[in-house]
Amino acid sequence: MLNNTLKQYQNASFTDYSKENLIDICSINICTNKPIQERLIDFLEQVKNPYLFKVGETKVKIRFNSENTFTNALETAIINSINF
Repeated sequence: MLNNTLKQYQNASFTDYSKENLIDICSINICTNKPIQERLIDFLEQVKNPYLFKVGETKVKIRFNSENTFTNALETAIINSINF
């Protein structure tokens, strides 16, 4: 389920969303006292689409090359936090 949702988010384009429908990452609040896994979940729940959001009034689209997907980057972040 999560992979299908992430794939849909990844394939979204600027024209799929108006600025008003995007989450402004400046408004996201993450409790730094939580473990990294919970912080990542909090981020994903708040941002909705980790590939397409806004900063202020600017739309932002994140892309990864075929070898480094969002899922891989997320897994790396979790693994690195465990080893930290």
